[in-house]
Amino acid sequence: MSFVIHKFPVPKAVSLAVHHELQSLGAEQRRFVLHVLASNILNLNKIHDHGLQGYLDLAIELPFQWIHEHFGREFDATAIDPSVLTLARYSTVAHRCRAFRASDRLLGLMLNGLSGDLAAVVTEPVVNLFDGEPYQVQVPAQWEHGIYSPKVIRDAVRAIDACPFNLASLERHLAELKERFEGSSGDDRDHLERVLRNDRACALRVLAGCVVQNTGVMTYEPEYRTSYTGRVVEVGGGAQSCSRAMKAAIFRNIPDLRNHDLKRAQAFILLQELEDAGLPRDWVEAYVHDPDANERRSAALGISKDVYKKCLYATIMGSPHRKVYDREKNKIFAVMLEEVRGDRRRAKELTQDVYGAFRSLKVEVEAWHQHLMTSPKCLHVDPRWASVRTLKNACGQHFQLKDERTDVLARQAAAFILQGQEAAFIHRLTVLGESYGFVPVNNQHDGLVFIGSVPQAAIEQAANSSNLRYAFLDEKPFL
Repeated sequence: MSFVIHKFPVPKAVSLAVHHELQSLGAEQRRFVLHVLASNILNLNKIHDHGLQGYLDLAIELPFQWIHEHFGREFDATAIDPSVLTLARYSTVAHRCRAFRASDRLLGLMLNGLSGDLAAVVTEPVVNLFDGEPYQVQVPAQWEHGIYSPKVIRDAVRAIDACPFNLASLERHLAELKERFEGSSGDDRDHLERVLRNDRACALRVLAGCVVQNTGVMTYEPEYRTSYTGRVVEVGGGAQSCSRAMKAAIFRNIPDLRNHDLKRAQAFILLQELEDAGLPRDWVEAYVHDPDANERRSAALGISKDVYKKCLYATIMGSPHRKVYDREKNKIFAVMLEEVRGDRRRAKELTQDVYGAFRSLKVEVEAWHQHLMTSPKCLHVDPRWASVRTLKNACGQHFQLKDERTDVLARQAAAFILQGQEAAFIHRLTVLGESYGFVPVNNQHDGLVFIGSVPQAAIEQAANSSNLRYAFLDEKPFL
């Protein structure tokens, strides 16, 4: 993270409790701890590795140069009481900066208040965690923290005014999830703890500042920030980054509400990319045009359809197919380990089976990554940047291929192009709601939750204006 967080929405009681815990710290120490705390909460609900949906480690890595730049050369984070802030050792060999994590007590003050009656949280006014002042939801600025937000993104965010949710159903979901966690053990317990923390963090954002409509349905106003790819990320997670079970709960029995996803979004976009680049595409073409591909191929491997799709999109994004069986270094193995609830032997076997099933796809993907990185014929290269190779995506964002290892840059470039195309279509569809009579209520990265019905004419207009040749919307349940 290259900027200091200075605003984060929480109920007033949460802000008071946290500041009481930090009252012995100096002003800069408190600002640093609050930045780490807010970053830890954001890490709970990030979707990482561009298709592997899971939960990151809470800790946030901060280079000492960054700390000196924003907090002064005399600032010493190691002097902060370890009961407030914990530090992980850095490693020059592993290229890891020192990682910081708020104490369990601080995190508990943020999250554990949601373990009881949610009505008390609902009545709390929403304030900024950092200063306790009333919180105002803002549209992304055109330039913020070095990231450009073009007009179509800002217009799409403005179009999402209020997101409805079912409070009683949300309360039941959190209570049942807590009960399952408390009755679990081993790998199941670790998994459920991550899910519970994530959903509590997302619920905190949903409940902060919510209001009761005339229909009796609760609503809250989502807040979004633009990522480097052009996707918008909901601050605090909210309805965008919670678990599928929580999404099903909060949107249960909301009249005329629908959830539509771009069908096989990144695979179809990859097909378009391979066609434009004139590269081999037999595997991708066969996959996208086989309506039962996910069901048949996952069954043949002995894994669930969701896990198959996670591995597919991880491969498309460039996840290495290495015989390294470490949860942190091999994301496909990490998914398999979770699928088989910690059985390492079985997870290794399945990982190798997946590598075999995706071998031809891997060849096509690597050729495309090389095309993005070096080909003078790449349509995404912006010729106005002569000093460094710079890509431009469908959202109008720019990404410079520098300051990282080549393999890392290739994965980032792939995400930049694929997610940028996906986001461009969703943003343009969102702003068409007023013209076509549907009401967008939540951005889901590769989909949109809305009230009403999206006509085919709107889909075609959004596809044409975002230059997406393969745009097919599927209505999907959240579970």
